[in-house]
Amino acid sequence: MTVMKKRGKRGFSRSVTTADPEKLILHQLKMRAIRFARKKMISTLCSCRGLMLLFLTACAIFATTVIVTGFLNSGRDKYIAAVVEYSPLEWDGIEKPKEMILRNANRYAKIIERAAKENADIIVFPECGLTTLNLPVTREGISTYATFIPNPVEKRTPCTDKDTGLAEHLRVLSCAAKNNNMYVVVNLDEKISCDADMQGCPKDRLIFFNTNIVFDRNGTILSKYRKFNLFREPEFNSTIFPIYSVFKTDFGATFGMFICFDILFAQPAEVIVSKYKVTDILYSTAWFSELPFLTAVQTQAGYSYSMNVNLLASGYNRPDLYSGGSGIYAGEDGPIVTTMPDSRTTRLLVGELTIYGTGRRRPVCDYADSCPTPRGKVIDMQFNDTYHYPQKTGIVFYKDDLTKYTSKFIEEAISYEHSVIQPLGDDKETNFEYSRNGFNCSITVTWTRDKDAPEGGPVYRLLAHSGVRSFSGVRNAYIEVCALVACADRSIESCGKRPSFDIVDSRTKIKNINIHTESLNITTPFVSTLDENIYPLMGNELSFIESIDTFRGNIQKTYLFLEKPKDNLITFGVYKL
Repeated sequence: MTVMKKRGKRGFSRSVTTADPEKLILHQLKMRAIRFARKKMISTLCSCRGLMLLFLTACAIFATTVIVTGFLNSGRDKYIAAVVEYSPLEWDGIEKPKEMILRNANRYAKIIERAAKENADIIVFPECGLTTLNLPVTREGISTYATFIPNPVEKRTPCTDKDTGLAEHLRVLSCAAKNNNMYVVVNLDEKISCDADMQGCPKDRLIFFNTNIVFDRNGTILSKYRKFNLFREPEFNSTIFPIYSVFKTDFGATFGMFICFDILFAQPAEVIVSKYKVTDILYSTAWFSELPFLTAVQTQAGYSYSMNVNLLASGYNRPDLYSGGSGIYAGEDGPIVTTMPDSRTTRLLVGELTIYGTGRRRPVCDYADSCPTPRGKVIDMQFNDTYHYPQKTGIVFYKDDLTKYTSKFIEEAISYEHSVIQPLGDDKETNFEYSRNGFNCSITVTWTRDKDAPEGGPVYRLLAHSGVRSFSGVRNAYIEVCALVACADRSIESCGKRPSFDIVDSRTKIKNINIHTESLNITTPFVSTLDENIYPLMGNELSFIESIDTFRGNIQKTYLFLEKPKDNLITFGVYKL
């Protein structure tokens, strides 16, 4: 028996419903401190390990809270989404960090005003866009600019709130949302205070989170999410289980959100869709792009397509530091609008998305050419306060280490154990097989290249891998990969570099690719595609099927097809974590 499915079922979650998760975490910290004191274990409380263990245990209760806010109006079937590729005003080492954050917030307000002219219903800003990547990262430094954020259950509106303790940048953003009648999503460094006698409370009595908040059309704080999968953020906290924060809008869409590195992992990126039936995702990121499988828009498009959800992705723009890439994506219908700038810039992306409520199904294209044509707009933003940073043209990428992968050239003119080439008139067909660790990869490629073509074009390899990889030493994860990749030259080391397609006559035309995988590891596979411009393929250029073969013992099968010939492919494959 084979069961077809649209979305991954990996991962699990626990749910505890509470009206006020902030009070719950502080209450749990206090109760556990009392119990430890009664057991006369004060000495263990002084150890860092004991403090952190107890703190994280208490956090688990708080983190599993599911917060659902907002209301539903099903009278519309479309909404206008906006995301921002943002190059911030960065700290110069002299200005007070709070002043810099406020100036970035005032910039946000101008962008929101511009988005209102496009009738945007909701706008998303990137991770670190207000605080930037170069503010002090010591606890002492973070404490000076991190923000106390009201709990959404309090329904506070900073724009009109008379509480003098609210940060000025919260007021600016709240007023921008209210004045422009728009949902606004921003990322902040959040701090919460704790009592010194509470178990797990640090010496400075502050706990830091990387947090997204949502203002509704009235400027009221509607929802909040704290990043679960941290990446090089040693002074920030995460909880044992993520907070699945879900909210409904007045235009009918149900949103969830997560931040940056979260997108690669079941919790929260898959569970929020499979368990809580979210149809639209808000995603703030300061992504560090890695060739050939994990560049920013490639990863965003792959997630949206594989999970079949609308994705609003806003990226931090520093292409000279590996960071940049934003887009609006419509699930299996593909990208609506994307940007991957090669220099520092701020861009507003606007696109129309279909609202898919509970019980409604996204229409599936019967044929590739019948898929909707993307509709979107890219608007370059200019500011009077722009610093004159030294301009460096070109995007810098990290490079995946492919030396551990099994790979073969498609241009090999001989047969060998795992790859066979057969002539088909002017076309050639290459077949590649891989089997290891319960993962099977099969690739068939039909391609052509002029035998008199000059040297210098990209060299294609078919490759596969199943094993553990490290993400910059921050986290290890088991991956399975089955793909075609363009390499700069014939060395495997060049396969993580951006190849040149400048010599048109030397290009290899890929006419058709059929990729089939089977795995005992049931996770959501990412469709990973990339062309020479570092953009993912459109929805009508590929097709993808995923199924679970229960008759053979829960074997996950995937089928990925290239629907239109391409002579500028960098990546085409399946990438699983």
